[in-house]
Order: sequence, then structure tokens, then C-alpha cells
Amino acid sequence: MCDTRQITLEKSILFRGIGREALAKILKAAQHRYLVRGAELANEGSRADFVHLIMSGSFKLSTFGSEGSVITLKFARVGDSIGETSALAGAPCLYTVTAMEKGECLYWAATTFEQLAHDVRQLALNCVALAVHNEQRIVQRLRASLNDDVERRIASALIELSAVESGSDPGDLLPIGGRGIAELSSTTIYTVSRVIAEWKRAGIVAGGRGRITVIDLDRLAWITRAKNDCESGLP
Repeated sequence: MCDTRQITLEKSILFRGIGREALAKILKAAQHRYLVRGAELANEGSRADFVHLIMSGSFKLSTFGSEGSVITLKFARVGDSIGETSALAGAPCLYTVTAMEKGECLYWAATTFEQLAHDVRQLALNCVALAVHNEQRIVQRLRASLNDDVERRIASALIELSAVESGSDPGDLLPIGGRGIAELSSTTIYTVSRVIAEWKRAGIVAGGRGRITVIDLDRLAWITRAKNDCESGLP
């Protein structure tokens, strides 16, 4: 296993805090695969046969809404894991996972991963922590869709997409463009374009052509904390 993959695993939430000996055992059990753009890692409702860890590329997690509409849940990136909760619970996949660009993953069969979680206590604890984190995200997003104005939702989407939490270079975003941000913030691409243009003039974000860079994360965070009835002027 090359050094870059070792570093990715050590930084991922799924394998955080696991000792080197146990981590070596986990890595030995892993398999490897490349994916082209548009390939699917999992299908909603199908059996969760594998647990994946993203090594490169970006992936869209989506589910079906009413009348066949597609709801974007999250954009996953390097270091993110997919399917660990469903695999351990023996439950069907909760969402469809699609590669947005060519990518690379490590993966474990569900039965293998279940045995690893049994043998390595920290891995099992990390799975619980991830399940709680995902549950909190769902609740927060539901509250936002009911209560937050559109600027707060867009700011939250940008913060979620920023690489700060994943340990990568601060400010870098997935190359999803306005459409992906609109899907995450439950609004239209036209509204996203208007708000992003305003924030570019204010020096909060920069970029274009399908990639945005967050320049002032603190001001975005301020927008998410502002009251809904507060004027949209920036601090």
C-alpha cells in the first residue's frame, strides 16, 4: 500500500484512532477498484454487499423523492466511507452512489467488514459515530428546508462541501458547479448563480466554470447563524 493511501485511511473518520497493527490487518483485507464517470457504487434498495472508502474522485449520494424526483443527499470525496452502516445492519442500501468523475476506491465485502468491526473495537465505535453524524445531518437539513432562507441554505451547502473537515486544503470545493449546490440547498440554479455572484463581489467566494473556492469561511458561517428575518447584508 503506497504512502498516500495509508495517509488517506489514517485521516478518514472510519479508521480514525485505529492502531497500526490493526490498520494493517484492515488494509490487507481490502480490495481495490477504479470507476469511470457515471459508474454506480451502490443502488438504493439493493443489498449492501460492500463497504467503500474513496481514495480519489467525487461521488453523488442521491435518493428518490415523490413522483420519481431525485434528491441529492451529499457529495462524497476522498476519505469518505460509503455503506458501513447498511453492511453492519444487514440492511438495503439507503441511497444510490454515482461517480461524478473517474475515481478510485478501496472496498471490503460486507461479511469481511463485519468480522473486522468485531475484531477491532475502534472500527465499530467509528461506525457508530458516523451513523450519529449522518443522522444529525439529516435532521439539520430537514430543519433548514423548513425554516432557513435560501442564503442560509446555500451557505450551509458551501460549508459542507468545503474540504476543511476532510483535512484537505481549506477552501477547495468539489467540481460540482451551481447545479450541485442548488440540489444540496433545495433551490434553483438561477438563485444559486445570483447569490454566488453577490458573494464573489463581497470577497466571500471566488472561481467559476464549475468550481468554487471559499475565501472567507467565517463570513459564510455568520450567514448560517443569522436569523431568518435578518437583512441579507453582510457583516
